[in-house]
Amino acid sequence: MILPLSYETGEIAFCDFTQLNGVEITIAGQACPHLLFHYRLAWSGWSYAQVVQGCESADITRRNHALCSHYGLAYSRNNCGVAHENDRVESPYGHPKRRIEQALLVRGSTELGALAAYQAFLAEVADGYNRPRLIRLEQGKPALQPLPPFRFPNYDIEQLTVRRTSTIEVHKVVYSVQPRLIDQRLTVRICRDRLQLLLGRQLSCELVRLHGGDERHGRAWSIDLEHLINGLRRKPRALLHCRYQRELLPDEGWWEQWQQLRSNGDRDAAARSMVEALQLGCRLAGYKPVLAWLQKAHHRQGMSLAALQKRFRLPPIAPCMPNAFLNTTCRSMTTSLSSVPRPQAAEAALPILLRQLRLAWVRTHWQNPASQAEGEDWSPRQFLDALCEQEVEQRQRARQQRLLRAAHLPWSKALAEYDHGGRIDASRWQELQKARADYNLPAALERLDRYPLLLIDDMARCGGTNRSAACCLK
Repeated sequence: MILPLSYETGEIAFCDFTQLNGVEITIAGQACPHLLFHYRLAWSGWSYAQVVQGCESADITRRNHALCSHYGLAYSRNNCGVAHENDRVESPYGHPKRRIEQALLVRGSTELGALAAYQAFLAEVADGYNRPRLIRLEQGKPALQPLPPFRFPNYDIEQLTVRRTSTIEVHKVVYSVQPRLIDQRLTVRICRDRLQLLLGRQLSCELVRLHGGDERHGRAWSIDLEHLINGLRRKPRALLHCRYQRELLPDEGWWEQWQQLRSNGDRDAAARSMVEALQLGCRLAGYKPVLAWLQKAHHRQGMSLAALQKRFRLPPIAPCMPNAFLNTTCRSMTTSLSSVPRPQAAEAALPILLRQLRLAWVRTHWQNPASQAEGEDWSPRQFLDALCEQEVEQRQRARQQRLLRAAHLPWSKALAEYDHGGRIDASRWQELQKARADYNLPAALERLDRYPLLLIDDMARCGGTNRSAACCLK
């Protein structure tokens, strides 16, 4: 037996992940596997839909718990497979889904140019669905609690080091980044549709987030040719055995042309010609004109590196990365110590070496401890200990500030800022024990209610056993 239910204003809302059955949405010609997150207010019927790419969690996750705690919500979930529980949750999803399917039929196509266009289409359908429910929505707003002063962060954070391949890996997806970030420690904000890469506190770049799909080697790949073309041009034969050849090339036309060049016999010449063509398309002429010339030249059997260089004016190979320049500078300074006075050479090379070791505080403040060490005749061990201690303290302070910013706390408090009001000395504690023995403990505790905060420390000095102290507190 199913009983009809009714809810008060602002009492409850339902949310779940659903999908369009029998409808395949394509983005730029490619199938777009996704779910729809549907949120619905029970009293007014107002609904919201959001495209979600990735996996659905059936349980209350850590982030769900944090989200509900931040907005002061009490949450629960229905049991999967129990029809009389699912009906109240699942049946309202049918109305917006049918409207979406009907709007796609009227539109005449399920192809959308970008994910943002798909989300805008859903917003338009939701506006039409919610229009008759706006009056009840306004009537229910006074029953809703106000929003907190800070918005809940809509991203996760990970600390990653850029590999020597100029890539990072986030949730089994490998992303290419600028070579200047190699060996750097990055803070990655993992948003729903993008990745924000921070070097220190500065935003270094943003990447479009992928959510897997057809994976090879257990991973998906998001490779930007502009990130890697300079390094590939210095090592063109690496293209022959690159693990992400298909993702590196701009499109399927380039992939087919690459396969034809490889099958001609001279694989090394094919790799050099293809890399030069990619460099030209990436930096100068654009991919389509260069690919058209490659196809015509290959059809005439006139494809060669010399012909490509004659047809287009190729730029020279870009200089090495800053990291390589830094290593060369350090080596040159090391080898030239014999011709430069030793103190001057050490002072010139020290900032570069400290930067490589990532000793930020020591690199900018070592002069003051050095002067103090010379004036007070410190030993080398004492000087090194002082530098390391200051570096550790600075890193701890920086980490504390970073965590406080990530927590988005409205203000910070210290124990010294509390007004303690009074102190429970040994005599007051003995009075509580006596009141407990006389069965008058509640009245004695009521006299302590005027204190907003009680700090109880070192109860052993107040007399009695730990068990009696625990009973008084209980």
